[in-house]
Amino acid sequence: MSEENKPLTDQEKEALLKKFREMTPEQWEITLAEANRALITSQLASSELETLTLYRKIDIDKPITTDQWNILQQAARILKKLEEQLRDREWQSIKEATMRRIIEASVGVGAFYIPNVTTSAGVIAGTTLGGFRNEAKNEINKELDGRVEIFFGTNRVINDSTNIKRFFGSKVGDLLTGTCMINIPKAHKQGRIERPASLFGWELSTANDQKHIRLKELKELESEAFYRYISDKLRSLDEQSALVFIHGYNNTFEQAARRAGQFAWDLPFDGVTALFSWPSAGRTTSYATDMDRADQSVPAFKQFLVDLIDHTGVQKVHLVAHSMGNRVMTGALKELANESEHVDKLNMIEQIVLAAPDLDQGVFRDTLLPMFKKLGNRRTLYASKKDKALLVSEIIRDGNPRLGDGGKDLFISEEIDSIDASNVKSKGAHHSYVFQVNEVLTDIFYLFKNSFAPDERRLMKYERDGQAYWEFKDW
Repeated sequence: MSEENKPLTDQEKEALLKKFREMTPEQWEITLAEANRALITSQLASSELETLTLYRKIDIDKPITTDQWNILQQAARILKKLEEQLRDREWQSIKEATMRRIIEASVGVGAFYIPNVTTSAGVIAGTTLGGFRNEAKNEINKELDGRVEIFFGTNRVINDSTNIKRFFGSKVGDLLTGTCMINIPKAHKQGRIERPASLFGWELSTANDQKHIRLKELKELESEAFYRYISDKLRSLDEQSALVFIHGYNNTFEQAARRAGQFAWDLPFDGVTALFSWPSAGRTTSYATDMDRADQSVPAFKQFLVDLIDHTGVQKVHLVAHSMGNRVMTGALKELANESEHVDKLNMIEQIVLAAPDLDQGVFRDTLLPMFKKLGNRRTLYASKKDKALLVSEIIRDGNPRLGDGGKDLFISEEIDSIDASNVKSKGAHHSYVFQVNEVLTDIFYLFKNSFAPDERRLMKYERDGQAYWEFKDW
């Protein structure tokens, strides 16, 4: 007797019924749409679609005949097949979108477009564009690896070295360094941090590698070993560049590490990815405390940045600070700019990105911009009038506009490229759009890869009082 026609045990029958009972009407609609698509593309036989139709007519809460059990068995196999096809197709579309950005960055924005990199046209393009083949290979390797290595610096005190989720706490301490590994599931969708369902902030199930972005490994390293490891890693890369991410308010170390991994993966970034995690309490009620701890963390981040440049051989450093993390970044850069012994080090800074910065516009203009304009190849501000988190911050401060405000309050200066992202679509409080939205991720990719000016990217130029700013085109 074949395995396919082998009678089911009682345990197997119960598992099969459980699977069908858990299928929601929405899931069935998605399955049916995928089945029709598979039928058209000859990935599903008409007899298999008929089996699915018969399965939907069976009342699984009543006694089930032998013939009906056979139909349910066949339907389960077909559903698994369709689920795998759907997952693989979604992953392929993500991979191809990433490769298109690599191709466009290699030849100039909008100059080349490949709808399907597996076609002969895609192969021809891959052999003629300088540097594309190696980068495409890296993207394929990512599909196999599904991991992003993060090199971290933090001034958080160790809380529980036996628990990876609670390894670091929210007390301020000395600078510590190390590495951690972020798992990226194969079915990851660009801009998302896939996590288990939660209720009032508590996750209702355990995260797993197949479905969720998760912190996998964490290892503290002595500074000498840490920077030597980065140096060895950089020597193995075509471009000796580093992305340094500074998170914002209301982030635990684990949350910040997951965001850094997702951001580097979705760009994609081909150098080393570094994270500076300052001791945010990771609670929405600790805004004032977080602000104090951000300011207190300026010396530690300054040391981390100087050591990274001094001891690794890195050639380009891209800084990305989000929300309150901009207090840490700008505070450290202001100090470095006023210290003559660090002038050469600052020349290594290529791009400075202020993402939804929770800074006072007046303070930035009067005390930070004079030195800020001397740093980096380009300085880019991403702002939005729909940012609800910054709206709350503004209300707390009697209506004083924040640097991350867009629309009529957008900060504009010839010393910084101001990008108004008010017209891009994102979820929630519209505060994390820089990491969530394809248009913004693509814009940052061009910025890091080729140092393109705003006029060379997919942006629309406008002027206000004789000064330029940009908005995203409708794609």
